[in-house]
Amino acid sequence: MSGKVIKAMAGVFGLALFLSIFLFGAVSVLAKAKPILVGAPVPRASAYGQNGERGLIMAVEEVNAAGGVNVGGTMRPIRLEIIDSRDEEPGVPTSSVLL
Repeated sequence: MSGKVIKAMAGVFGLALFLSIFLFGAVSVLAKAKPILVGAPVPRASAYGQNGERGLIMAVEEVNAAGGVNVGGTMRPIRLEIIDSRDEEPGVPTSSVLL
């Protein structure tokens, strides 16, 4: 192998090593940060509620994949807590009881 090929391979290897260390370091910092708890009462019995729940989960996954939310210079992940509001059932709506 020529010297140029070896230098190019070493550069690619070094870049890959740097990126892997950087990315794993960012993930570990995000994992150590205290998550922000977001509660969402969702009517799981209806199609609207099920689609809304999927949308909430996708949004939280997207934000967390991007590093979380910047709070005072610290990136914090979001933790989603979804409960069934049981809006389709007779009786007192759960949402008003939770308030």
